[in-house]
Parts: sequence; C-alpha cells; structure tokens
Amino acid sequence: MEPLTDKTRIADAFIDHAIRSADAIALSSENGELTYAQLHTQSRKVAFALEYAFQYARRTPCVAILAERCADFVISLIGVTLGGATFVVLDSGYPDERLADLLGRCRPDQILVAGGAECARRGRALAQAAGLPVLVADDILYGRFAFNRHASDQAAREVRDAADDRAAPERAVREVAYYLFTSGSTGAPKCVAVSHAPLVHFVAWHIARAGITRDDRFSLVSGLSHDPVLRDIFTPLSCGARLDIPSEHTLRAPGHLRAWFFDKQIRVAHLTPSMGRLLVAQGRQASELPALRRVFWGGEPLTLDIVKQLDAIAPHVMQSNFYGSTETPQAICCHDIDFASATTPLPIGRPVEGFDVYIADENGIALPARRQGELCVRSPFLSLGYVKDGEIVSERVNGVYRTGDFGECDEAGKLIVTGRHDDQVKIRGYRIDLNEVTTQLSRIDGIAWCATLAIDDASGARLESFVTLAQGDAWREDAVQATLAARVPAYMIPARYHMLPDGPPLLPSGKVDRRALIAIARTPALDDAPHPASAYSRTEASLIEKWADVFPQSRISPRSSFTSLGGDSLSMVHAYLAAEEVLGPLPTNWADRPIADLARTDSKHVARPDRIWASLDSTIVIRCAAIVLIVLYHFGMAPIGKGLTGALFLISGVMFGTLKLPADLRDFDGRASFASMKRIFLPTLFFTLLVGAHDVKGWGYMPLAALLFSANWVDYYAAPHGYFHMRWTDSLFWYADCLLQMLALTTVAALLVRRVARRAVSIAEFAFALWIIGSIFRFAVPLIVSPSVLDTGIDDMHLHQINALSNLATFALGMGIAAWTRRAGRIWPTVLTVMFGVLDAKLYGPSNGVSIVVATLCVVYLPRLPVPRFTVGVIREISNAALYIYLAQFVFASIALHALGGRTPVVEAALALGGGIVISKIGRRVGRAFNAVLSLSRRRIKALGTLVHGADRRQRDPRSPARASR
Repeated sequence: MEPLTDKTRIADAFIDHAIRSADAIALSSENGELTYAQLHTQSRKVAFALEYAFQYARRTPCVAILAERCADFVISLIGVTLGGATFVVLDSGYPDERLADLLGRCRPDQILVAGGAECARRGRALAQAAGLPVLVADDILYGRFAFNRHASDQAAREVRDAADDRAAPERAVREVAYYLFTSGSTGAPKCVAVSHAPLVHFVAWHIARAGITRDDRFSLVSGLSHDPVLRDIFTPLSCGARLDIPSEHTLRAPGHLRAWFFDKQIRVAHLTPSMGRLLVAQGRQASELPALRRVFWGGEPLTLDIVKQLDAIAPHVMQSNFYGSTETPQAICCHDIDFASATTPLPIGRPVEGFDVYIADENGIALPARRQGELCVRSPFLSLGYVKDGEIVSERVNGVYRTGDFGECDEAGKLIVTGRHDDQVKIRGYRIDLNEVTTQLSRIDGIAWCATLAIDDASGARLESFVTLAQGDAWREDAVQATLAARVPAYMIPARYHMLPDGPPLLPSGKVDRRALIAIARTPALDDAPHPASAYSRTEASLIEKWADVFPQSRISPRSSFTSLGGDSLSMVHAYLAAEEVLGPLPTNWADRPIADLARTDSKHVARPDRIWASLDSTIVIRCAAIVLIVLYHFGMAPIGKGLTGALFLISGVMFGTLKLPADLRDFDGRASFASMKRIFLPTLFFTLLVGAHDVKGWGYMPLAALLFSANWVDYYAAPHGYFHMRWTDSLFWYADCLLQMLALTTVAALLVRRVARRAVSIAEFAFALWIIGSIFRFAVPLIVSPSVLDTGIDDMHLHQINALSNLATFALGMGIAAWTRRAGRIWPTVLTVMFGVLDAKLYGPSNGVSIVVATLCVVYLPRLPVPRFTVGVIREISNAALYIYLAQFVFASIALHALGGRTPVVEAALALGGGIVISKIGRRVGRAFNAVLSLSRRRIKALGTLVHGADRRQRDPRSPARASR
C-alpha cells in the first residue's frame, strides 16, 4: 500500500483518473451512464455553485446533502469535496422529524438536495424550518443558475494544478472532511467528525488487499448516511473502476436485487447481512451470480448461514468479514472466510494496516488469548471525536477508543466479537446477552433470520424474539421452546415470538431497525388481550392465577417459568406449593419448566390422587421442621432443637446456589445476591428497631451490636450475667445477621473470581473453595485458639459457633450439593457431608452434626418427602415464614407473657409460629407495594429527565425557535 503523500483529499485519486481515463465509464444508474470526464465536469459545477454561495464565508462551510440513491448524490458528494466544504449526508428515507433532529446536531450552513422533485420539496421545507439556504443539484447541473456557463467552461479544462488543489497531509488530519451519524437504532444518534485521512488510508489499503482493478464493477447498496457508502463510492472511483447504482425499488424487493446484480455483472459489493438476505432471496428472475468475485460483509454480526447461501449462488465469490464502527470510521479488521475452518461466531480477523486492535479488561489492560474483554482500538486514523454543541469533543483516553463490543482473541491471533455492552441486559436479576439468545435461536432448523430484544413496560422487562422462517417452513413454537430449553437457562428463553414473514424492518442504512421491532412488540396482539377462561387450559389458567399473587409485577403466560419470572428462595415456597396445589406432585426441575409444560405434566398425576399422603420438596419440609423445633427448643419444649440453625443455613445455601449463585458467577456484579440480601435486611432492620425501642425504654440504650447488624460477633457464652438483657435482646438477631454476612461474603468472593481466575469458574469449584475456607474457620481456628475444645466441645452461643466465617462452611456445603451431585453423582457430596458432620458433632455437639448430615442426605437422596396431605398448607406457611418466625418469636412470647400474666410455653410457641406467618404476609404485601411505588417513581424521574434534557438542548441551540424568539 502506498503511503499517504499529497493525495490527502478523498476525491484526489478520482481527479487523477478523470484526467487519465476520461472516457472510461465511471457511473451507471437507471438514468444513464457518466464517464469519468463527465462526472468530473458535473461535480465541478456543484463545487463552483458552493464556492459562489460561500464566497464571503470566514470558516469552512458545512453542507448537508439530502440524498436519494441516484447519480446526483455521487456528483454532489464529490462536488462538495472539490469545493472545499465539509459534507454530511442525510438519507431522504428518514422521516422529517429525524432529519430535523440530525440537522440540529450537525448544524450545517447549507442544504443541498440530490434527488427528485419530492426530495427537493422536503429539502426546501426542512431548510425553511431550520432557517437555512437550500440548493438543488438538479438546478445546478441543468442550467438554472447564472454562473453555470462559467462553471461548465472552467470544468471542461483541467480544473487546477493538482499540487495546488490538494492540502498537506497534516492539514487533512486536523480538518473535518465530513460528518457521520451513529445508526441510532437503539437510541439517539451521535454526530461524529472525520478528517480526510481515514477514508484515504482505507481506500488505498482496500484496493491493494482485494486486488481491485479498473475492470471491476461495484454496487452502491449501502445506507446513504453511513460510512460504508463512502467506500462504495470512493473505492471504485479511486482506481478507475465502475460504480453501478440500483433504484430503491430494486434494492428493497426480494428477488429483484439478485437479477440486477446479474444484469450489471457486479463483481464487488459491500453488504450488511440484512441486505445479503435480500440478495439471496428467491424470486421469479432468480439466477446465479458468476461474475461476483468479492463480497465484504459489515454493519451487523455475520452468521455462517448467510455466507453459505451466498456461496451457493455465487460460485466464484471470496467473502470477507469487515469490522468497524462510525467512530473508527471505516473497517479496522478483516477476515477472509474459509469454509474448511469456519467457526461460529465468525471471526472478524486481524487488524487493518495502521490499526492496533486488542482485547482489554475494564482497566484497559490487554488480555491474553481466549480471555473475554472489550475491543479497544489505537490508530492515527480514528475519527476526530463527537460533535457536541458545535464543538468537537474526543472521548478517547490515551488515544484509545473503546468500542463497547466484547470479544476475545483466539490462539491464531484472530479477533472474535461475542456481543455488545448494549446487548447485555438485566432481567429480574439475571444478566443476559441478547446475542447469545439470538445465536442459539438461529441454529434451530427452519429459522432464516431472528433477533432478540429486551422489551420493557409497566410489568418489567422481558425477552421477545423476532423470527423470519425459511421458505416452506412452518412455525412450531413448542419445538423451538424445547430446543432452547436444552441449550440455555430458563431465564434466557423468550417470553414471546413475533413472526416477520417479509423479513426484518430495515433502516435506510440497511441495518435492522430496532425501534421498529420494539414498536411491533408493543403493538397489542390477540394474545395480549385479556383472555377468557377458555383461552388457556383449565390447569394453565389456575396456575397463572396462583402465581399472579407470587409475582404481582409480572405478566405471566403459559411460557413463563418460575426462574424466568425472577423467583428466588423467598418466593420459591409460595410458588412451589401454589403449583403443587394445582398440579399435584411436581417434577424435580419444575422451576425451569414453563407453565404450559407443567400443565401437560399434570395429566399424569391427577388420575389417582392420594387422599392421605402428599409429597413436598425436601428443602421445604426440612426448613419447616427446623424452624418449628428451634422455636420449641427456645421455649423449653424440644431439647433436640438445639443446633438446628445449621440445617437452616444448609437449606439456605442449597436455594442460593440453585437460584442466585449462577447469575453472580456469570455477571460478576452481585445484583442477584443483593436482591436476596435486601429481602432479608428489611425485616431484620424492622425487628431490630422494634426491639431496640424496647431496650431504650427499659435500659436506656440499645446494644451496639444490634445497631451494627453484628449480633453474631458477640461471645454470649463469656458475657457476664449482669448483661442478661443483652443476651436476650441481641442474640435474637444473630441468625439473620449471620445469614446476611454470609451472603455478603459469597458475593465478594464471586466478584473476586474475575480478578483472580483466568477462566470461568463453575459453581462446584466455587462452592468447594468456600467450603474449604469456611471449614478452616469452623474447625482449625477453634483448635488453634483453644486445643482443649476437642475434649470439652464448644458451648452453645459461643463466638466460634455463631460467627459468619464459621458458618460459611455449612452455607457453602449447601451451595455445592446440587452442583456436586450433577458432576460426580451422590457419593462425593455424601462423603464430604459425613466427614463434615462427624467433625461438627465432635466440636459443636451431636445435634449440629446430625442435623446437617440428615438434611444433606434428604436433599441428595430424597428430593421429595412424603407428608400427610392435611399438613401441606401448614408446612407451606411455616417454611415460607421461617425468617419472620425466627425474628419475631420472642416478641410474640413477650406479648403472651404479659397477656396471660405468666409463662405458658405452648401458647407462646403457637403465637410465635402463627404471628410469624401473619407478619410475613404483611411484610410481603408492604414489599410489593414499595417496589411498585419505586418502579413508578423511577419511570417518572426518567421521563422528567428526558424532558428537561430535550428542553435544555433546544435552549442551547442558537437556531431553536425558543432561543430565536428572545
């Protein structure tokens, strides 16, 4: 590739060919052909018209070209460049409101219309509304201005000496040549300023790399207002090749584009995957494309299926995958696709000459091969920056542009894009990569195109997919759901599908119009309307009605599952028993299965219901039994209740490891754990303040440990008897405080995984590591501090027994049970638990070790336990209210003591259990109301912020009517 010398303007190479190859065909459209000399002459007319219009300008003017896909567009683009102005292309395919917004962002000095009569009408209306002068290319080119004769005569001669007409390279790097807009497919577009150097550099590299010659014929099919259109135009015109322009009808009609490619013998094309699907689409005039030799893909993630489809109709084509962005602003990576070694996703290859592209972590540190990170770019050929309030602002740090795309580098040095930061969404505590869902969906037979978006409304965010089927295929949603369920977690399965028989809606740039997809999703459909009871099966309708009480903020359909609705350990009992009430005994993987699937399972159970016995999930039964025995022990009614908090910690670990830990290890942001901590923290805070008020009234102060949520770090066994009030009050909360602290420790550990580990860490490995650490604090530390405990044991409420680090071993044991069972069968968790239980029984008493072993064996070997059917409702309520019962037991005991005038253990225990259930119901209702108010407030604040921002921007814009009226 030749280095940049004096050819610093993007039109200079074209001028050379206009002089050397004057009679060669440069441009072809439905209105005829233009030679290089004719194209140069016409472009000089536009240049002279602009020089005349800006003859008194004190700065480089900016011209907004309102364009249709026609020859006048290319003429105007070159003419503005030759005239020394800066250009910005506005696609006339955009609506007027969007065009007005783009004008306000780039603030041009002139509008130049390159299109037909309707385009001219719109251009004049836009110019009038913006207070700008307007020129029409058709008027300039066909003699409707006084200076046209002089312009034509001058352009017929050699315009100027080339050396005088070209700027120095340093000047080209500094000065703005044109403005681009980011696609704005998901949000407001940004205006990007670009100099001549990036495009000049890319075109020179492109011609050399692809072996492009004057015999090649290019197609202009890229979006008019996006950077690929510039390589469509200036690559062929810089090497003496020919550029063919299709009509908009040809471009958009399936089957017509391929016929046009065949008729024009197109040899080189730049395509987006969406445009490529139009090219390969079958039509009446479908034919092979033997002349097509090079296709360069870009603009969207490329999939192997479209590559294979094009290869089938173009036997001689070599396909390459380009990667770049508006900010780069041309392609910066290239990968030549080899079918023999093609992988999914397709790589973007290696950097273009002059660019350093690498994978970095959040701190900008380069990562080794196969480590996920963000794509970063360093080059002298980047854009100048964003245009904000008329000023160019660079957001690069140390000359590095962070693309927002995530990927990795393989061992061969090829870069692979795996998704965008924008495509990672958070739904009900789970971080989801939309590209991953789309990729898995696209691999299902019969799906020709698909996309997945997060659709947000008053009921929250949900996944919805948009699908175009291959020709002749029928939509089978049950089969699709079943296939996805085998490949991705339940929370990644779309809640709804939209059929797009004519393909996806496209922006004028050729990219998928995400806003149009969102509008489709929000358009009420038949299945969005309120359904009569007959719309679903009776079983589905009953379960949906039951779960509506558990998930009041969610829109529940037969496609919903407990996991996809954001269920956690605190809502599991209600959802489980509500489902069991409708369906009977549930399968072990009920949480991940859609309602429709569970309803079909129901037919296997309802035929012969057992009127005496029912079966429940063992975690529910164990939690119920443990909290009942603990309450009875506290009131002197059941000596075996001592030490059963270990069973509660184990069950909490099982539920956390199943429902929340996967999201923490995958996302590294701890939000799943924070949601659980919040639901434990709020009731603990309430009862802490309630009991604290009692302490202040009776003793004059509140124990510090209660205020700091550290009741489990007080050695009650060693406390003087004079502090009995502290023992009674403060110790009430050690269990809840300990559980909060263990959740926090687990979250911090999950966050540290990314810093320390150089690969993905499984739940089994993570839980085992925490179990080892917790076991050190539970067994080794007490023996080091007091070796005699091996003989004497550790007393109840001793600091060694109740601190979070010691109990972390039990919690981690519960987290790992499910994962260890899946990976190594039942033997491995059984051996670990028995070893742990023996040591625990030796140091902390038989009840501790036995309860942990029994609970583990039930979870592993008896996932469902038989219980009398009449007890099901009681077990459900007690298990679900376990935390509230633990916190409120002595409060209700105190009420019974004062009401009855003396101790009555049976009444106290009954009131503690019943009162805890009532308080838990009230607490959940208050929590739901609080979340609803909070959600509404956030939406209103966001809407207000958008309104204020828009008003502020209009006030700052000197052309805004409000500002002008002052």
